Amino acid sequence: MRTIAVILIWLVGSSVALAACGGSTASSSAPSQPAATAAASPTADLTPVPGGPAPAPTPPAGNGEFALPAPVCPGPAKEVLPPPVQVALPDGQSIVATPGSATLTTCTTGSASDTVGQDPAVGLTARAGDRLTVSVPPGWVILAYEGSDRPAVGEGANVTPEIVTTTGPSQVEMPIPARSGRSVVGVTLSIVSADGRVVGRIEALFQVEVD
Repeated sequence: MRTIAVILIWLVGSSVALAACGGSTASSSAPSQPAATAAASPTADLTPVPGGPAPAPTPPAGNGEFALPAPVCPGPAKEVLPPPVQVALPDGQSIVATPGSATLTTCTTGSASDTVGQDPAVGLTARAGDRLTVSVPPGWVILAYEGSDRPAVGEGANVTPEIVTTTGPSQVEMPIPARSGRSVVGVTLSIVSADGRVVGRIEALFQVEVD
């Protein structure tokens, strides 16, 4: 009987030990939770903002002519006409010059116009040493300008070399013709709209009588 009791005690102890081991194994084999995946950061929006600052002036191209900046997108919803060019003298005289050829470009369209005709009828009377103030309406910026003049009668022409502006003005100053009498003056302006959406070149003509 003692032998049977010892065997029973040994069997019960072994069963308890096996149960404990099985519980430990089940606990250790439980699947681990997957690590949380970091949320992807949104992609930055690189679309140009309409109405931003006008593009900075671009250095002259290889042929020496001022290189216009690329227009900002999107382009204007409506067609844009060349702005009028106003010319004034220190004494208060002011005229709107006769339009010449013009080219305007947006990021989606381009337009060009040309005029061929007689000398302009509008003009100013200046004194030696006066300077002309050439301006465009608000909303436009002059990036570069150049001029020329010739006598209304006879031969001989003078050219004012192209000048690139650094401050983005809406008006610039130019000398009057050095000769006395009546001259036909032409100006060429490289311009950009204040929001950068339209760029182009416009020409204007007028007469100046120098006393």
